Amino acid sequence: MSISYTWEIMAVFTKNVTESGTTYNNGVGRVLGNITCTSDATGEDTEHGFDLDLRNPTDWSSFTAYDDLTKTNVIDFVETRMGSDITDIKERMAQTVAYQDSIADLSEQSSLPWV
Repeated sequence: MSISYTWEIMAVFTKNVTESGTTYNNGVGRVLGNITCTSDATGEDTEHGFDLDLRNPTDWSSFTAYDDLTKTNVIDFVETRMGSDITDIKERMAQTVAYQDSIADLSEQSSLPWV
């Protein structure tokens, strides 16, 4: 079974952070979004929403200014923050889609044979 994941970032919340005398304007502090797992074979899908509080980085040398953010940057932040949890979430989503695929071609019978 081939599956794909689609990310939707719905909102990004920012805050100014001063660290070691340097102020970083509009640092991403919270992200709202969804991950959708879709079967490429049948189109069956499942969705997982998230509301994630991002911690301040331990290394500010990689700080990305808000105006320079890309969707890929934000997804990377989310995946890094979620760590192994994102792997578990994706695995559960893939299992759900696999189950949906397995029952997609079942037909409901309009009458029961014993009635």
